[in-house]
Amino acid sequence: MARNVTKLTPEENKFFHINYDYMWKKLNTAPYYVSGAGECPVYIRNEEELLSYVNLSKCRNPEYVPSMTIVNKIVNFYNYNITPEVTTFQFLREDLSLTDSARSQNIKGFDEKYIGTYYGYYYGDSSKKKVNGAVIKIYEENNVLKATAITGIQNDNQLFDEKLSKLFSKDFISLNAYNKYYDSLEISQKRTTFYEGLVNITPRFLIIYLEGLDNEDKKMVINLSTDDYAHTKEYLCGLSFSVLISEQFNLQFFKLGVVRSNFDEIVPFSLNNEDVGKMLEVTKTDNERIVLEPRNGRDWYEMVIQNED
Repeated sequence: MARNVTKLTPEENKFFHINYDYMWKKLNTAPYYVSGAGECPVYIRNEEELLSYVNLSKCRNPEYVPSMTIVNKIVNFYNYNITPEVTTFQFLREDLSLTDSARSQNIKGFDEKYIGTYYGYYYGDSSKKKVNGAVIKIYEENNVLKATAITGIQNDNQLFDEKLSKLFSKDFISLNAYNKYYDSLEISQKRTTFYEGLVNITPRFLIIYLEGLDNEDKKMVINLSTDDYAHTKEYLCGLSFSVLISEQFNLQFFKLGVVRSNFDEIVPFSLNNEDVGKMLEVTKTDNERIVLEPRNGRDWYEMVIQNED
């Protein structure tokens, strides 16, 4: 919302600079990479409408008092890239970092940026060290965030097959629709499991609870960090610790990487990509704990945006 004033008050200027710094922190980047000579992150939107690098740099000086034209451009850029959106009044009157949690609670109780379809990558339970594929769809039903998934995909032809893509383009995938897909597979590809479940969003994690529909004794929990995407418009990719629970087999623990399937500037990985295999390896630590550190998620992100498979 634009204002008909020409100069900020000292209090407004204070909050402008607090929230300007907060914006770049949440975007996990800097003016140099958006309007300067650096490479702009693929998740940044509307950067062409932003100020010049010189003006963005001026805004980092707490003594600098921007015009309302500059303020409105910054707020517009903020709203293109960060959720939930804010007004110019909020940007100049409150510390957004302190009101962030309250503003994130919308009427549906979840952030829609997680809705979409993702490719998944993980090591299968075969004695051969081989990366399997999965497709995971997060969707809304009656104001509840739900998920369906198909795991056990054996090769690239199956992962990127038009039949699978068409199945996941449906608003809802029934067990009957999955069974028709399964019946169409070659014998060597009939190792899939069809899951359905609920999605829970915490301040730092996206947790997916899945139960097998075609194999009811199987259950799976996928736990993805959202730290690097907590306030971007779309969740792009992540690295998860996942647990597979089966009444017939042993409890299994593994890493699972996901990549959004419908993002123009991201190329999904091949299941044969050796770097993917290395990222999914689980290594033991001295204190008998296995930790997925924030840098592991960032390494996965860097690999995703640089992929040319």
